[in-house]
Amino acid sequence: MKIKTYFLLVFGFCSVSKAEIQWKLRSEFGANLIADSSQTDGIYKFSGEIKYKVQKQNNEWIVKSQLRPEFYGLNTQTLKILTSANYKHKKASSETEGILVFRKYFYSTSDGNFYYNIFELGTNYFQVMDFANLNLGLNYVYRDLNDKINNSFDAIFIECKLLKEVSPYNSINFGVYAENFKIRNQDLSKEKNFGYRLGIETGFSYSKFLAFSSDYRLILHKDEVTKLSCEHWLRLLLGKTFSEKWATFFLVDYYFRDFRREKNTNSNLYYNSIDNEKRFYLKFDYHFSKKLEIYSKFGFLRENLVYKNLSLSGWNGSLGIEWKN
Repeated sequence: MKIKTYFLLVFGFCSVSKAEIQWKLRSEFGANLIADSSQTDGIYKFSGEIKYKVQKQNNEWIVKSQLRPEFYGLNTQTLKILTSANYKHKKASSETEGILVFRKYFYSTSDGNFYYNIFELGTNYFQVMDFANLNLGLNYVYRDLNDKINNSFDAIFIECKLLKEVSPYNSINFGVYAENFKIRNQDLSKEKNFGYRLGIETGFSYSKFLAFSSDYRLILHKDEVTKLSCEHWLRLLLGKTFSEKWATFFLVDYYFRDFRREKNTNSNLYYNSIDNEKRFYLKFDYHFSKKLEIYSKFGFLRENLVYKNLSLSGWNGSLGIEWKN
């Protein structure tokens, strides 16, 4: 009887829900000029993504998986796996969201092979108000680095932001950000680092003749191996559609850290955020159809790898193709 009731509930739910599956494949190849070097390597990147989305009245469920192998010459390869689940509940003037994310990153470099896991659990709340809209976010993240060293990072961060629509084409936002984090070496040394980050953020968007958005965050950073320091984070997106076929985009996603370290400290205890890429590039798109496009990208990318304070960085140019359903 219990089994029969279960199937009635499942098929009854599916019959009144709207479900869809979306997928996307992307392949990209080009050349990479390694930063601080005259060496040029070939690069190849592939990305496969599948998303399952279910909507029922005021509720929405999204489950997504992504696979991203990348090759930088003959000596460096990465593999990134991401799985996420989102739940949204919408009301007339508010929206609540729950987020669960798991990422596993593998790296093979001339300095060694290693991998790390990332787990993220969060919630967002959005409320429409008379003078502005309110957005509240609370997240917990955990990362463990394995193989050559055993190192863990976990943090709780809170974000509170007010968003104001100035006109049908313009909006501004202002908010505050707070983070508390811990870094631990799980080896025999059992070294630890505790710290906090406090900041303000502001943003602007425009969408009449072109798409433009900017977000800026100023953060004060202090931990046990770093003196009181400052970080600037900037995200800038500029896009223009010239016709049904042609479009161009310029993206800046960059942070500037002026961290003053204490003397004789272990680099494995240095702060590295969960999303530790900084980049800027210019992209040109040509759409053959709604499902197929080719593009070219030119820009700079730097990814901090946490392990031994290593990084992947360089100037690169590439051609790519994207196919989706």
